Amino acid sequence: MDNIPKLKLTAIVPYYNELETLEATIHSILKLELGIDLEIIAVDDGSTDGSSFNISPEEETAVKLLNHPTNQGKGAAIRTALEHVTGDIVVIQDADMEYNPEEWINLIPYFTDGSEQVVYGSRFMGNIKAMTFKSKIANLTLTRLTNLLFGSKLTDMETCMKMFKYDLIKSLNLESNDFRIEPELTSIFLKKEIHIKEVPINYTARSLLKGKKIKPKDGFLAIVALFKFKFKKLNS
Repeated sequence: MDNIPKLKLTAIVPYYNELETLEATIHSILKLELGIDLEIIAVDDGSTDGSSFNISPEEETAVKLLNHPTNQGKGAAIRTALEHVTGDIVVIQDADMEYNPEEWINLIPYFTDGSEQVVYGSRFMGNIKAMTFKSKIANLTLTRLTNLLFGSKLTDMETCMKMFKYDLIKSLNLESNDFRIEPELTSIFLKKEIHIKEVPINYTARSLLKGKKIKPKDGFLAIVALFKFKFKKLNS
């Protein structure tokens, strides 16, 4: 990764009751050798299980910790973090370790060479472990609906590994507070005719015994959101 222009990546880590995996997530990010500057913005979305992480004094300068007094949702946590970003590129990283931050190495070059504004890590182009049949069907259905509504050819609309230029994302006037942030982001990108580059990633689904946060109703809400943002007038 020689001759990379001087860029900074901001990793937004929204978390809610992630006691078992949060610290591992933060440290897995801090140990990455990406060839560009890094900051982490971790947003505690009203956790009640004592979720926390310990870092060394040397690491403190790379990490900002923000707090919501009550649980507001993933979208709200992301929107809060966006107000504090200082990086040129932003990536969203869930704290449950279903997505490995090491996969970022395959997304970043599209920004360092200036070829893309938005890059998604696609689970369905890569390797998937432990995802239930119901989850596969739900994810594929939402992606196919997205493609039908917007004339796109995506393979994984609901991926939680989304990377984009900060100048782009800060102008979008996002409104979703919960998991509907995923269809909202994709809908806006597609309506603005912004190309979404997909890159294969490896994915290991969290065991149902560890409390999967996305429920069946969230799939229905995602469908409603796709139709809403398809026909909603974009803010200039």
